[in-house]
Amino acid sequence: MNIESISRKALTILKLKYGLPKRGFLAGGSLANTIWGIISGNKPVINDIDIFLYSNEKEKEKEKEDPENTYFECYLHITGSSENDSYIIRKSETIGNLNFINYESVNPSPYLIISSFDINCTQVGYSIEEDKFYWTDDFIKFLDSGELKISNLNTPAHTAIRILKKKNELNAHLNQFEIEICQYVLNNRSIFSDIRSIRFMQKYADMYI
Repeated sequence: MNIESISRKALTILKLKYGLPKRGFLAGGSLANTIWGIISGNKPVINDIDIFLYSNEKEKEKEKEDPENTYFECYLHITGSSENDSYIIRKSETIGNLNFINYESVNPSPYLIISSFDINCTQVGYSIEEDKFYWTDDFIKFLDSGELKISNLNTPAHTAIRILKKKNELNAHLNQFEIEICQYVLNNRSIFSDIRSIRFMQKYADMYI
């Protein structure tokens, strides 16, 4: 499987249909779903185009907003075990189908973004300035098997809902064990120090219902 070639085809589809800005890091479901659509033959579901814009500016003051609101899609891992593997979303702005997500980190690597996504099927991105694709081993394994796997559990309640949604959107295989993992973490969250969010905003409440 030539991932580079397939990714280029997916990028062309997105460019022709939606257009892309001149800078930023394209990541998330739009590119991943399109790549999977080419491989599987399923029609890709594209809700919007996420463009991450990097800044290395230091935080000047502690934000007082609700931590729930610091998640853009509630699947982003915004803090981690060290400063080098964490990032903070400062703001997001939607223009047409494009979602511009401004984030800060001391680590400029695009792998920081894609490795933070909670499900293997989403861990791919494209640097517009570099004209370069990035992906994880988990993403390649998904393309080979069509099997959805949880990659991180920082937001287990959201992940449980999202992975079921992905199963339907991608017509992919999901083992019940993945849901049971989320259930176990939620039931025993006091022993998991890196759980960031268990409550829903309205969007996820609607999706759950």
